[in-house]
This record gives sequence, C-alpha cells and structure tokens, in this order.
Amino acid sequence: MSKKDYSNWSKEELVREIKHLQERKKYGLVWEDKAEEVVEMCKKKLPILKEVKNKEIIKNFSSLDKNKNHFNYRAIIVS
Repeated sequence: MSKKDYSNWSKEELVREIKHLQERKKYGLVWEDKAEEVVEMCKKKLPILKEVKNKEIIKNFSSLDKNKNHFNYRAIIVS
C-alpha cells in the first residue's frame, strides 16, 4: 500500500477521507468503551461462597495467592 500525499488536498477532501477511515473495520487490538458483562452481573448478583469442610482440598496454594494476575475476574472477585 503506497502512502497518500495529503498536502494538496482540500479541506472537504480531507474531511471525507477521515470519515471514510473512521467507518472502516478495525483490526488488531480495539478497546471498547463499555463495561464487561461479568462486571455488571457481579454488581447485581455477587456470588457468596460458603466453606464446606468435608469438600476441602488439602494443598498448599500460597504461591498462587501471591500472584493472582493469571486468574480471571470471577476468580479474583470471589477469593
């Protein structure tokens, strides 16, 4: 794709080109200006967990507690 020379374009042509570029389908990372569905759902229906002693998993998870970056939102909100 060759670069366009916009230096000789009129204001109307530039405005038309900008509108055309804004209407194009976007590829790659596109940030949306809306809250995720799970965040909105948790605002209304926050899950409450109860401890069930007879279903307890006996294992050392202390290393996972230090680094929660790999968990998803639902896992973080209930921990």
